[in-house]
Amino acid sequence: MILMRKTNLLLLSLIFLSFHSYSQSTYLVGTSQVSIEPDQSLISLHLAGYGIPKEGRFTLQWIDQGVIPTVTAIGGSNEKLFIVSNNELFVLDSLQNKSIWGKKGKAENIISIAGLSRKLYGMNKNGELLATKINGGAKWEKICFVDHSVTLIATDGNKLFAANTNGSFWSADLSENKIEWEEIESINKTICDIRSITANNGKLYALTIEGTIYQCEPGNINSKWLKIAYRNGVTVKEDIGYIAFFRGRLFGVSKDNHLYCGEHRSEGNLSARSMAIKRNEKTVVIVNVDLCGLNESFTGPLKQEIFLKNHIPSQAVFLNFTHTHFAPVTQDLLTWQEHCQRPDSIYLNSIVKAGILKSIDNALKTMAPAELFFGRGSVDIGYNRSLKDHPELYDNDVDVVKVKYTEKQTESYLFLTACHPVFSTAGTLHYTISANYPGVARKLVEERTRTSNSLFLQGTAGDIDPKDDGEYITGEKLAKEVIAVLDRPMTQLNGAISFYLDTVKIPVSPWP
Repeated sequence: MILMRKTNLLLLSLIFLSFHSYSQSTYLVGTSQVSIEPDQSLISLHLAGYGIPKEGRFTLQWIDQGVIPTVTAIGGSNEKLFIVSNNELFVLDSLQNKSIWGKKGKAENIISIAGLSRKLYGMNKNGELLATKINGGAKWEKICFVDHSVTLIATDGNKLFAANTNGSFWSADLSENKIEWEEIESINKTICDIRSITANNGKLYALTIEGTIYQCEPGNINSKWLKIAYRNGVTVKEDIGYIAFFRGRLFGVSKDNHLYCGEHRSEGNLSARSMAIKRNEKTVVIVNVDLCGLNESFTGPLKQEIFLKNHIPSQAVFLNFTHTHFAPVTQDLLTWQEHCQRPDSIYLNSIVKAGILKSIDNALKTMAPAELFFGRGSVDIGYNRSLKDHPELYDNDVDVVKVKYTEKQTESYLFLTACHPVFSTAGTLHYTISANYPGVARKLVEERTRTSNSLFLQGTAGDIDPKDDGEYITGEKLAKEVIAVLDRPMTQLNGAISFYLDTVKIPVSPWP
């Protein structure tokens, strides 16, 4: 249990403060926020912070698009969605007119379809691969024979994938003159009872009879299947029988012939927020990120990139994570199940990294003269979960920094307290992307003070959990105290900027 006072953390993070008085009390300060919400093309991500339920907490939910004709196969392309119904091929051009399915022609004995570029491929019951043009009527031509056991096909890039229900997978390069099939040994027969497959952006997806969706990267020889969704009975109750991509989004068809579009279940408030503070030639940047955490293997190169671009030393960049247990996994910690351990590389590098860098750039660009003020309050939102009978083992301080811009007549705020954002462990919120109570507190502070870009810093939370039932109660309490501190007299900060970073490495031996 760590009992370090979070006030020390604030001093270490803001360390531009000094006890010496200077005649000049103006700094250059800029703030910025950038969304780090996952893109819908990422389909489904696992939420960090809990190993319960052991089946996982995935972000996918299905949005009903209405009833469609009875489906025996579905496949999509960038522009069109196709289904086979009663040996007929139908096409949907736009979700704006999702009830209008155009008839393209016959699709006798076709059991699986997949669109790619200008062609639609089909697999029939005899193990034959067929193709027809996407535009115009259906005129199927035999391409080759695959295998009698193959029942499913998918396409991505120049690759064509085939599979059977027992979990055997093959791939073929469509850019070659002759199609030659090769087994994908790295993923063969590691999952079974496969009902449908599809592919997009270098990833292959498989839906099992039980309703579990797996993904892998077949182009990576070290890739293996990773669970990304399942029928949890809370946010995913639909019995999906077929999956396909259409315009970069995952679609599913249920056994009762409803078309669904997949999307992340989210409150929409994950962000990376930065505050840049400068005096003379020294600048520090404080970054508040709505994640459970990041590994040094990620933050080290990130800080190096910040230095090369903005000439700010790594010691002068303070990355603080709200530690919300409802952001996608971003650390490869060897805890709980495998889906808790493997961050999505696209989310990590294309969204999180880009969001942090952009928020820092924008904060540096918007720096303006400002005065800084400090105040401290207290809020009763937490308790020590390991020592419930010792309320004294809880630091309830709330530290607040006010940025008062001298020319723009506006303000920004930074506030810090220590308590785990762990709501809620039950119901739909357990599967919902959320910044949790820090997000609630920031929003209320901004609304009630008519400001923007407030930052929340997580202190040394240790074993401190919220005492109240709900992120809105805790967020409300914290926001009220922050505003109360702002309304009381605050101490103006003066002095030069300095910064320091140290790391304590504790020798440990991993458990088996």
